[in-house]
Amino acid sequence: MDLHHTHLPNKVVLVTKTSRAKFPMKVAPKGATGIVKNAWVNSFGTVKLVIISHDGNLLATTDNCIEILNNVQNMNAWLELKTQVELGESIPVLAKCLNIGRKAYRFELINSKKIIFVQLNDKINDTAQFAIGKTSSVNIPIWVAKKNNIL
Repeated sequence: MDLHHTHLPNKVVLVTKTSRAKFPMKVAPKGATGIVKNAWVNSFGTVKLVIISHDGNLLATTDNCIEILNNVQNMNAWLELKTQVELGESIPVLAKCLNIGRKAYRFELINSKKIIFVQLNDKINDTAQFAIGKTSSVNIPIWVAKKNNIL
């Protein structure tokens, strides 16, 4: 695939063949359709993806096994589904906004003084409420909370 992996999130894809790659989750079957949740490159250079199927299940595949669907009729429904899945995988924390950069907000957690970042185009937070110096409720992914010993 000639499309860079950083451009894959939020694209709706069709799985054209079942991947033989190893994943810690269910592999997307041929014919599955879904919106790309995230993409990364492993140590061997393989672009791997997690897609959200129409029923909200997370499926794994590689970039060689997909076809990007253009002119998707119900794109708003796919984006809403992705937002709902991401909300289900996050928890709210209280944090003070320290900075607003070009790509992300930088927050300091109230009780732990740990720093977290939230992307500017984040869909699971009401970013209109964020202002430098203001304390807000921020939804962060559960894995970030575990990594920072919040959970």
